[in-house]
Amino acid sequence: MKEIRKKIGNEDFLAFPDEEERMFLPTPAPEILFTFTKNEWCDFTTALEEANYMREVYQLFQ
Repeated sequence: MKEIRKKIGNEDFLAFPDEEERMFLPTPAPEILFTFTKNEWCDFTTALEEANYMREVYQLFQ
């Protein structure tokens, strides 16, 4: 999550051959690399933030 938070606001979108701009998100496995369009990145980061928020809420009740 920390690595993703570092990328928010510092995204580097590149033009792909299909004329769509995407960014790369590397993983610990060098052969796996995720790509996101701007909308997909927004949805992805929003979902992660919501999941993190819910995790914090659940921790309050444990």
